[in-house]
Amino acid sequence: DGKRKEFPLQKNDIVYLDTKGTANLPEKLSESQALKIVSDEGIEWKDSVKFVGVRSQTLFEIIDFKEKCDCEITITSVTDGTHATGTESHSTGYKIDLRSKDKTIGEEKKLYEYIKNNFVEIKERTESDGTKSKQWKNKGGAIYALEYEGKDNEHWDVLVGSKTKNVYNFVTSKFDNERDEKV
Repeated sequence: DGKRKEFPLQKNDIVYLDTKGTANLPEKLSESQALKIVSDEGIEWKDSVKFVGVRSQTLFEIIDFKEKCDCEITITSVTDGTHATGTESHSTGYKIDLRSKDKTIGEEKKLYEYIKNNFVEIKERTESDGTKSKQWKNKGGAIYALEYEGKDNEHWDVLVGSKTKNVYNFVTSKFDNERDEKV
């Protein structure tokens, strides 16, 4: 806003000059950076979830999705847990799992209906245990797969691959607009 502000800093302290802390974020986030972002956006997560190493682009896809879907989001896994390995996997920060449990009621239904009505259904994929997962792709190229449909461990596996359209500029411009409106 052009005004001078002073911040008492100690070694390794970070101060972001935007209100949401999204300027100059690294490609991969630390645990604290990711937690601040999801917390600021009102996104819930299970206690056991680890965010360290998640890609900024992956997290911003979920923020953009939440905004467009206008539904509650609960993250159930990011870089934690036992997942398949690969170049674009959970462990490399390209995937996030979202709660589903019962896609016929409440927020889970709203999430399912949004995906089904706004994304393009693509070929099912086969999981390592042989089960089939329905998949949908959004306009940006992110793939939302409904894993273990109808089972206790049903959830959305979201892949924000290297060829996915970058939503970072959209999300950060949204934050800039919010900041401008507050000034």
